[in-house]
Amino acid sequence: MAERILEAARLAPGGSWTVLITHAGQTQMMAANDWPLESLLLERGASMAFRVWQQVGAVVVEGRSLSARCRLEAARPFPVPSAQPSARHPLETPRLLPAPWG
Repeated sequence: MAERILEAARLAPGGSWTVLITHAGQTQMMAANDWPLESLLLERGASMAFRVWQQVGAVVVEGRSLSARCRLEAARPFPVPSAQPSARHPLETPRLLPAPWG
């Protein structure tokens, strides 16, 4: 289950969310939830809970059941360039600044 959630998260836009799997196999998704996974398992009566969040260039899935836990990480795929290049204003181009220490 964690692998399927990780693969879906790799293709989704950024953000963080929580996925609960009930004992009956139903899936519940919640956005921006900061409860500990153990608490969600008990409060919601779920059999599994997964937290998904994005890091720079990667996505992380942390999973928990009453008897096991896991953590998976994967690189996010590079964006596919569009067929037509978009025009950018010169001020929109990010610049690298020299570090103050040299």
